[in-house]
Order: sequence, then C-alpha cells, then structure tokens
Amino acid sequence: MKRLYLYTIFHANLAFSSIPKDQYSFVIDNCYWPTLELLDELDIKLGLEFSSFTLDIISKIDPSFVKKLREYWENGKCEIIGSGFTQTIFPLIPADVNIKNLRLGNMDYLNILGRKPETAFLNEMTYSPGLISIYLKAGYENIIMDWDNASEYNPYPLHYKYRPNILVGQYGEKINLIWNSSLTSFKFQRYIHGRIKFRDYLKSIHELHSSSEDRAFILYGTDWELIGYRPGIKNVIIEEFQRMRDLFTYISNKDIFRLVTPKEVLKIFPPQEELRIDSPECPIPCKNRDFYNVARWAVSGRDDVKINSQCYQLYQGIKRLERLKQIFNDSSSSDNLWRDLNFLFSSDFRTNTIDEKYIDFRNRMGDSLARYKRIKEDILKRVPIKKDFLLINATNNDWHQEPYPFDMRFRPGRFKRNLICLLDSEEVPTQLEEKEYYKDGSLRKARVVILPSLRSGEIKQGEFVEKTIDYKDAKIDLKGDICTVKTPFVHLRLSQETGGDIRRLIFPHISKEILIGYLTPLYYDHIAHSNDYYSGGLILRDIKGMEFNDTKRTIFNIPDSLEDYPIRIPIECEISIPPGTFLKRYYVYTNISRLDLVYQFYLNDIHPMIFRIGIATLNPRAFDKESLRYTVVNGGDISETYFTHNKTIKQNLPANFDVSCMNCLGATEGWVDISDKKYGITIATDKKKLYSVPLIEYEEIRDSYLFRVYHSIGELDDTGSSFWRGHNSIGFSFLGHNNNLNSTRRQAQNINAGLVVVRSEE
Repeated sequence: MKRLYLYTIFHANLAFSSIPKDQYSFVIDNCYWPTLELLDELDIKLGLEFSSFTLDIISKIDPSFVKKLREYWENGKCEIIGSGFTQTIFPLIPADVNIKNLRLGNMDYLNILGRKPETAFLNEMTYSPGLISIYLKAGYENIIMDWDNASEYNPYPLHYKYRPNILVGQYGEKINLIWNSSLTSFKFQRYIHGRIKFRDYLKSIHELHSSSEDRAFILYGTDWELIGYRPGIKNVIIEEFQRMRDLFTYISNKDIFRLVTPKEVLKIFPPQEELRIDSPECPIPCKNRDFYNVARWAVSGRDDVKINSQCYQLYQGIKRLERLKQIFNDSSSSDNLWRDLNFLFSSDFRTNTIDEKYIDFRNRMGDSLARYKRIKEDILKRVPIKKDFLLINATNNDWHQEPYPFDMRFRPGRFKRNLICLLDSEEVPTQLEEKEYYKDGSLRKARVVILPSLRSGEIKQGEFVEKTIDYKDAKIDLKGDICTVKTPFVHLRLSQETGGDIRRLIFPHISKEILIGYLTPLYYDHIAHSNDYYSGGLILRDIKGMEFNDTKRTIFNIPDSLEDYPIRIPIECEISIPPGTFLKRYYVYTNISRLDLVYQFYLNDIHPMIFRIGIATLNPRAFDKESLRYTVVNGGDISETYFTHNKTIKQNLPANFDVSCMNCLGATEGWVDISDKKYGITIATDKKKLYSVPLIEYEEIRDSYLFRVYHSIGELDDTGSSFWRGHNSIGFSFLGHNNNLNSTRRQAQNINAGLVVVRSEE
C-alpha cells in the first residue's frame, strides 16, 4: 500500500498588519491553543512556525503556551520551524540585516524554547538564490518554499513535487528544500471557512495520493490566524476548528495517509534531485498568484518608498557606526539598533497596516535614528578638528578618487575666489556647485565635490584655500534642439524637444558604440513595437488613469564657462507637467566613465498608479544578444546573474487591473548591471536618499531585441498606492566598465555608504 505523507506549516505572526495589540491574547486563546490541543486528541503531528518576535510576545502573555510547545517539540508531536527575529522580506533587504535577523532569532529561540529550529520558513515565500548561503551560515539545514510559483517558469518533472529536493544556488550552494503550496493552502482555507464541502475537499486530498508510489505534500502552509479569527472581530469561530478536527480525524483514521512533521518527510524521502527555483523572468518568486509579488513590500502599500528610504538611512547609519567603533576602539554593542532595524523592516508595516502599527513604526524609527545620531556624535567628539573639516572613510571599501559631494558653509569675507581642498595638506581635485554669496561678494555656502583617496578606516584633515582650478578638456555644443557634451570619458547627447532625454550615451574608454539612448518608432519595423523608446525619462500614471511623462519641450541651462567644472559638467532643464515640476540635472564626468542623472521634483498631492523614473533603453547594436545578462544582489551577500537570450521578461507590465507590475528586483546594494561578454553599464542609486527598485523589460524582436530598465518609486496593488506632496529628489549613476563588474559594484556600494564629514562648526 502506497501512502501520502501530509505535513503542515501553521504560520504564526502576531505582527500581522491587521491585528491590533489588544487582540494578541485573543489570537493566542482562540487560534493557537485550539490547534495545539488537537495534538492531545488525535494521532497527528504538526509543523508550527514562529518568528522569535511572535514567540516572545506569546511568552510574555501566556508562558504556559510556550511550556506546552516545548513539551510537544521534545516528544516529537510537533516541529518548530524558524524564520528569524521578524518577518521581513529578505530579497528586498541588505544581507547584513538578514544575517542579523537570523542570528537574533536563533538567540531568542534558544532563550525561549531551549534549542534552535533546523528548518526555515521563507517569509512570504520570497526567495532569491543569494539567500541560501545566509541560511546555511545561520545553521539552517532545510528551507520551505512554494512549489506553485517556483514551477511556473521551471518545467520540473512531476515527481519533484511530491518529495523534498536539493535547492542549488548560482555558485553551487546547496540546502534541502521542502515544498509549500499556495494552491493547497487556498483549498484548505476554503474548506475551513465553509466555502468547500467536506467531501469535495477530501476528493482533492485523495487526488494527491498515488497507487504506484509513496508521496509527500503540504496540507497547509500559511497564516495560522486565518483559522478562528478575523481582524477586528472578537468572536470565536468554533465551526472552523470543528472542520479542522473532522479533517485531521479522517486523515488519522486512513491507512493511506499520515500527518507528519516536515523534518520527518526528509527522513522518509531523502532529497536527491538538485534544482533551481529562480529564473530571468522571475528572479524573486513569491507565494500566491502574480498579483501578489515582491513589489507590494517595496514600492506600494502604506508609504513603502518613504519608510524603506528611512530603513536604508538607519541601515547605512548602523554600518557607519560599527566601522567608527572599530576605528576608535569602542567596544559597545549595536545589537539593539540591529534589532530595531529588523523590527522596522517588518513586512507588516508595508501592506494593510492599521493606524496603530503605522504610528508605532514612526515612533520607533524616530527614536532609533535619534539614538544612532547621539552615539555617532559621542564617538566623533573624540577626534580634534584642526582645520575646516574631518573626512573619514567609515566603510569597508577603499575610496579611489571617486567623487564625493558635501555641503559647506563659510564665514563672511573669507573666500572670494575659487577654492581647492587640501586633505592632510595634499591637494585633491575640487569643484564648487550651487554657490551662494554674502552681500560683500564672499562665498556663503556651496556644494563641494572632491575626488579623495582614503583607505578603509582612514581619517584626514581637510581645509580650503583659494587657488585657480585646473581645467579639463571638455566641450559643450548646443545646435538647435540638441546639446552635445564631450569629455575624455563621456560623450552625451540630449534633446531639448523631448525633455532633455538621452539621445546618445557613449563611454569612449569602454566602447565607441552608443550604449544607452533613443530608439525611433521605426527602429524595429514592427507594428507592435512602433513606439518612441526614450532614456533618462519618467512615466507617471495617477490613480484616475491619467498618464504623464517628461518628454516636453524644455530649455537647457548650460555653464557659461567650463573652467569652474574640472570634475563634472552640469546640464539642467526644467519640465512642468500637471502633477508638478521636475528639475532634471545631468553631471557629465571628465575623468571617469560615469554619468549622473538627478531629479528634483515638486508634486501637488498625487496618488500614482505607477511612478517610474531613471529609465534606460539599451542600444541593441551595441550588445551581443547571446551573452547579454543582468546582474543584481537580492538580499544575499553574493550577486545573481540572469541571461536574457530567448527569454521574454515583462516585469513592468501589470499583473491585472489592480496590480501595476509583475515583479521587481531587490537591488539591495543599490545597483543593477547590464553586460555582455565585452562591456556593461551599472546603474546605481542611493537608496537611503529615496528608495527605488528596478524593473526589467526584455523581448526579442525578429533579429533584434528590446532591453529597458525602469526604476520604480510607486506601484499600485491591493494594499494601496503611494502619496506624494512637496519636494523630493532621486539620482542615478550610469557607470561604464570593460566587463569588470567588481569595480563598478564597489563604486555603487560607496555611493550608497558615503564618507563621514565632520565640519569644524559641528
């Protein structure tokens, strides 16, 4: 007789966005306890998953529940499955934060339960291959992921579905994989909620059984709170637990079924087949259907973009703080700030969050940022400022003459001529921008751009002196509507007629080809692709369906003289559209293959359905189609590469009428790279200034292809849409390279981390 081994993962989450704190005890009493009590009544075993945050709350409200839980785990009646300290969406969060999340969770599991789980539940079933090494380092041996979404773009043999497998990363990392299933969980919920009759549901269970082979599959693997509880309603739904009792009684009385723990499934079916579950089309698979994708926690929900920006601010601050402590031999711990940060990255602050929890986020974020700043200031007081400022490289990377801008204020009458910066008395390339003057003509304030060189942990004293700036060879040519800027390292052509869009971007030291630019409606000679494909623009569609872009006629503001711009040449224009005003500024670098594009925008109370910016269209003639790929980091500590040849990738298209995109990238180090076997471009952005996520569009058209990268700062889904009012700014750096991603990856990391400037007046 062949058996079907069924298992469960009841996902407990008191941080759930719609559960107020005053109902925590109700959920424990009327969801968690009745399920646990079934273990005494019936010959069954269950998998139960808790974040340590949820376990800690339960232990404070009802210690007897935790005591009973430990007892059942020790005698094998249940298996405790881990997920870390808080439920966060790992592919959207930097690796350091995810590593801390799992370590903090392990500490809590040991303190509360006496041991650590061996099996991990991927939060919201969001996966990227870079996460495997993180779970392995945290001591996990097995992870649980959704079959239905993993198999959508990967045609596995059917027998893979009914037993554990070995999940393989892009660099050979391996971990045991146990399947969850959105579809079977939906069916379980519908039965429990009375929407499917008992006999019809049993038919679906019997269909999983095979007369020719033993099998294993998930019975239920999602929210525990959906059984016996509805947010905001303090009624016990007894019928739902009676239905579950009836089901488990039936299963326990049938010889062809066994209800076991996930770990027991691994013993019965030792994993053999190796597989990958990511794909170029969907590099971050998730649970449920396409409309339920990872973008919902990134750029939708309840103010996702702004709260994610603040989380990245705190993250970079903590990283800077830890490096400063190393530099100044400070032995104090940052664990409380890491714990705060993981709490603030919780997924449930980002979807259907109730007011109580949203206010909790705001208060906790304000307190954490203030504590970080106090600690940083206390450390920096130990170093005397002998000149105008201190410059500290509090990152783990060296800084090799990369541009760094910072603001300085000067006392009246001190400087009336051009300035240069000295670091430890050594002159460094310097440029002043956005200058303001006192009435006497002396410099009051300026944006200072320098090209410093500092080793990791190095400190230098900085001062300003008046001196003529060395001019670099560069040219600006404005003919008709076209502005052309040429430096030794960058050739840029812009159009006034269409909002200063990028017509041509060439990095002469990389290639003579146009790498990014504009494609005409006749480029593909294909009616389905007879559009204008712009670069350097934006698309904004409001909640009423009105669509706007910045391809409007504008006027360029170009420098009268290039003598004041030895590092980068600014070209700016202003575009007014009904939602607001956009100032677009390009910085064309003279000494590196780099172009910066900065948007400053003022919006008048708008709820965007989509808000995409920093759009880049590749020149198909410049890149080899067979070796073309994109590379990104999605929450792990290693990069992930996806080849696009023979694929159709439409992350930018709506999943349905209410969900505006199919997927997105996490880009947790603040960059995405597009390369072939010869060269590439890394597009970097500073996530702590304004958070965004890339979307990839790729399609092969006859003998050519269309490859575009969008950066989203707003999408619509069932959790809501963003709201914008007032001034904001976001920037993108296009970094060219000769098939040397490591170099531009380090530059992108430095753009996000920055240096520490301590001014004398501080």
